[in-house]
Amino acid sequence: MYATAVLPLAIQFCFLGSSDEKANDSLIGILLCTLSVLLMSFANVFVENILKTDLKETSVWNKQFIFAWIDLPIMVILYFISTSLEKYLFQIDDRVWNPFHENNWSGMSSVYVVTLAMNGALWGFVRLCLLNYADAMWLNLTTVFVMGLLWVSEFVVDTTLFSKEKLLGLISLAIILVGYEFATRDAEECAESDVEDEWTASKDQIMLSASKDQIVLSV
Repeated sequence: MYATAVLPLAIQFCFLGSSDEKANDSLIGILLCTLSVLLMSFANVFVENILKTDLKETSVWNKQFIFAWIDLPIMVILYFISTSLEKYLFQIDDRVWNPFHENNWSGMSSVYVVTLAMNGALWGFVRLCLLNYADAMWLNLTTVFVMGLLWVSEFVVDTTLFSKEKLLGLISLAIILVGYEFATRDAEECAESDVEDEWTASKDQIMLSASKDQIVLSV
């Protein structure tokens, strides 16, 4: 139910304030973003499960080291996938296969590449810490928070981009995600309470049975 409410709000946030022509042109972007959200959501839950089961006794820094070595070949593969999409699907002529080509390192491009690398490394570190100490839902909350900051930075530069509808949609997204987190916590607390009650009842029953046996033996 929560996911059903989140997805239309997120899509609505993207379409609000866009002209029909611009909305049609961005359909490929919407599809790619939807695919990435689905893949990232699955990956977050999968990684959280590994961190809290198989690597439960491993220190956080060792977990960071392990996942850094796993991410490295994945990022290399993703680079070539994204380059092929940009060259052949989006028809970007100056895109090249060589990551150290002059096109990627000339002028402001070098700053962009370095900033992108630092952002990826920092995000990977923060993401793993959130999944280790909290859960995937708090990671999603952080993503919504970052989306809000980016939107604020956009209309600070251009005030015409501000939209009351987008602001309400962003607030709704945050409320739904927080509500889901608290609902999950309440369900976990109820489950733990039920387990404790069952254990207490079983212990009382064992003690009562032992007392009856002792009375019978005494007689």
